[in-house]
Amino acid sequence: MKILFHPIESWGHINASIGVAQLMLKRGHHIIFVITETFCGHFRKHGFDEIILHTTQLLSLDQQTDCCVDYLMNSTDLFREKDPLKKYSMFQKVFEIRTREILQTEQQLKEILDDEQPDLILVDQILVSPIIIQSGIPWVLIFSCNPISFQNDHRLPPPFSGLPINDQTLWPKYREEFQRTYHHYVLSNQNFLMKYFGYEPLNYNGISPPSPYLNIYGYPEELDYCQIAPMNNNCFRIDTFCRTESEEFQISKEFLNRLPKPDYKLIYISLGTLASIRFDMIKKILMILSKTKYGYIVSKGKFDDGFPLPMNMFGAEHLPQTKILPLVDLVITHGGNNTVTESLFFGKPMIIMPFFADQYDNAQRLQELGYGARLDPFNYQQQELIDQVERLLNDQQINQRLLIISKRMQTSNLRDQLSEHLERIVTDHHHPFAQNNNHDIHNNNHSK
Repeated sequence: MKILFHPIESWGHINASIGVAQLMLKRGHHIIFVITETFCGHFRKHGFDEIILHTTQLLSLDQQTDCCVDYLMNSTDLFREKDPLKKYSMFQKVFEIRTREILQTEQQLKEILDDEQPDLILVDQILVSPIIIQSGIPWVLIFSCNPISFQNDHRLPPPFSGLPINDQTLWPKYREEFQRTYHHYVLSNQNFLMKYFGYEPLNYNGISPPSPYLNIYGYPEELDYCQIAPMNNNCFRIDTFCRTESEEFQISKEFLNRLPKPDYKLIYISLGTLASIRFDMIKKILMILSKTKYGYIVSKGKFDDGFPLPMNMFGAEHLPQTKILPLVDLVITHGGNNTVTESLFFGKPMIIMPFFADQYDNAQRLQELGYGARLDPFNYQQQELIDQVERLLNDQQINQRLLIISKRMQTSNLRDQLSEHLERIVTDHHHPFAQNNNHDIHNNNHSK
């Protein structure tokens, strides 16, 4: 069958979509990614076809950026403001930019659907194209964020708040602000698009319009919130989207020769594309860790400005993360959903330094369940970071628990089950009489 993917054009969402696409490619299906010129060529190296959406220059309100990610990277307030509560309102322009992009590309997308006639569409978007929703082609939502924000359930902390499960004191204050700002921006822009193209408005509680067919999210059952607030029956949980990297990776021998022998420890540092532009914050972290006896592999992202990595560090702008994680003993990360779940897949403890959005929720979840530490990247002491590194490297109990999680995730058949569900959606759509009305796809309480 022919499957069309349409992800948000940022690395986290792209990598999640690639993980699902690789599952379906292995089963012999034809995979097409619909993307703009920015990522042209990236998907072909994985064996996928590409169709390009052509965009004219999309200027943000400050006339400086041409996409949502660029706007966030140039938003100094996002990284100056420390309180998650005050960051909700910073996303208004992001959704305005995305809305203008959909207005520009919707006719092209309609022509692509008419020409290609895909059997299935998978999207990883906050604002979903109205033509996809109303096309009559089965469409599936890939939700590659922390699952709290999918349902926005009152039994759980407000999305993007980083508030604890066992203390609801601040929940009402944060949820009220989330509803007033972020959720309002999402819903109003989505419904502007629906009405503009002649469709009825939608109503939903989370940050993305749910698919009536299937909604996939990636989160290990050990961290999932389903015991408190179960997902709906048309949701499917896999442990991680964990894609297979096509590029080879070798650690520099010169770098390894500089490390203490014989039992050196390796730590992976990846703070995400957006955080990597805060050169001052990255430098602080690297200079502190340069004083330790450990080796560090650094995913540099946009971090450059001529600053050389310290002698106990090795890195590059882009690194094949899933090739590196098996080699290291600890991960220092911003808390993006892919990095968190992939680190757990390989059994690695984490220090999470969250900057915005669901990074706060992932950091809190890891800390409250005892699988890592949460540090405020805006306000921490040198010794505090060093102490957490030492603790997590040497805590045998935590590392043993993580090995158990890793073994379960690596032997789980949830990914095969997901592939079968996607195929069944297409079969049932083409042959409605073949539907098994008693089949329940809800799998959140356990995995096999």
